[in-house]
Amino acid sequence: MAKSTKHIILLRSEPTAAQTDYTRPFISAGFSPSYVPALAKHPSPSPRSSNNSLSELPSPQLHDLLTTRIDSFSSLIITSARGITALSDALTSCDDVELAARWRTLPLWVVGPATASAARQSGFETVLGSEAGSAAELGDRIVSTFNTAPTDSRPMLFLAGDKARVDLPTRLERGGISLEQVTVYVTLANPTLEADLSACLSAIDVETGAGLWFAFFSPSGVDAALEAVKHATEGKGFNVKLASIGPTTSGRLREVAEVVSAEATRPAPDALVHAILDASTS
Repeated sequence: MAKSTKHIILLRSEPTAAQTDYTRPFISAGFSPSYVPALAKHPSPSPRSSNNSLSELPSPQLHDLLTTRIDSFSSLIITSARGITALSDALTSCDDVELAARWRTLPLWVVGPATASAARQSGFETVLGSEAGSAAELGDRIVSTFNTAPTDSRPMLFLAGDKARVDLPTRLERGGISLEQVTVYVTLANPTLEADLSACLSAIDVETGAGLWFAFFSPSGVDAALEAVKHATEGKGFNVKLASIGPTTSGRLREVAEVVSAEATRPAPDALVHAILDASTS
């Protein structure tokens, strides 16, 4: 009998060198991992745009903020590696090298090790909060820190995607912390998602497969990919199980009446691997 294989499809783009690697931990745990991006992320369109086209360059809003308001903020908040990329790209395009360097000296609060790694790779000197598993948890950590130490009275700057939830701003507001939020990228469904899933599944032998896991990495990823996953696997004989990178994503899956078989205790590859292994043996 052929040896059974454990398969997992990670509904995200394959990590770059600057991001946290999922491939090696899953291979070490006996899985065959594949990547199918659920989302396509683009720079935020100009607020002055008269249509729905997407700008290829940093939006004028972000560019103007970076060139004129370095002294307006006490620190930065970015909760995803894509947000780091948007800011880094904007700073790279800035003509004033010294000004760009000053922005990179501001304390930067992030969610999870992948965002922290991207921030350090982009040259930010003080990266905080990487242990937080969600934006809500990061908000609680910031409030706790500000309540126990003298703090700068200037507002924090939150560079977010268009799908950002209200959890973090709400917690900071309740904690008396001033915040300014700017959208720096928009999130759309991957236009080739169904074709990508079909191609990925065609390479999996259902006769020898010991189960098929799908890992979701954000609520917007659930909204973009869940129906496509159902359609692609329907009637194929797969034993499908769903995993999530954390409680916020799990919450969205449960909102649409899906069973979450494994949830990472923090947004990191090893935590996701351990959660799935535990669920597989329980």
